[in-house]
Amino acid sequence: MGVALWLLTAGLPGVFATVSRAAAVVFALFYDAGDAIAGISTGILARSAQAGALGERAAVGAIQTLWADPFKTLLFDIGRDAFIMALVTAAVALYRAGTPRLPLVLLVLPAFLVTFDHAFPFGSLTFGTFFVIAGWLELGPGSASSSRQPRSVSGTSEKTIV
Repeated sequence: MGVALWLLTAGLPGVFATVSRAAAVVFALFYDAGDAIAGISTGILARSAQAGALGERAAVGAIQTLWADPFKTLLFDIGRDAFIMALVTAAVALYRAGTPRLPLVLLVLPAFLVTFDHAFPFGSLTFGTFFVIAGWLELGPGSASSSRQPRSVSGTSEKTIV
């Protein structure tokens, strides 16, 4: 998702595009770190309970403690806020570049949905709506990719005959 956020503004100049790309990196680092800590730890605890090495009640208590941990929560919060910042600044940069307005307005959906929860259904809705909107921005009519001119390999401005 961080790479997809980065690619929304790839090649665009300006402060908003730069801030969006920087926020995409912060999102990828912090959200993934929180996800790795929570996911791996929960998996280890669940496997230990299943194997009988840890009682079910103890495993559930440990998982609840893990999910309430302020450090893990801080990682997710920083990642979530960076995701929102990347979306907002990408929308401004793309608006200034003349991108169609409707998909830019719809970027508010994943920015809003990410504020609820990482787990199903909100995580799926957040990143699913982002996927659809990013695809629309990249491949839809009036998109940057549909208006790109073919480039020659040598880097000169020769026109390609099709």
